[in-house]
Amino acid sequence: TIDMGEAIPADAQLYKIADSGTWSRIAAADIEGQTVTYTLSDDGELDQDQTPGRLRDPVALALPSSDGGEGPPVLPVPLPWWLLAVLSVLIGGAGYRRLHIA
Repeated sequence: TIDMGEAIPADAQLYKIADSGTWSRIAAADIEGQTVTYTLSDDGELDQDQTPGRLRDPVALALPSSDGGEGPPVLPVPLPWWLLAVLSVLIGGAGYRRLHIA
């Protein structure tokens, strides 16, 4: 049982987050009030750490999209650090140039 500390929306669903980043719905999860209950056993299907005696279980609550679309939650795609650096230099250069033109 996981206590979320506040009321969970009625249409929320619990998802398992795999090491690959894929999400899969935990259909057997019982969401009621502010708690989520589901069964997790050592070295079982939901345990991502196959070391005996250790559990690793990354999960997340998610709400269906407001447009009523089907499918898994949308995840942002992280940009490589070098691309962020190039974009920062370009934006900074544009701002610098604008200051000197005005």
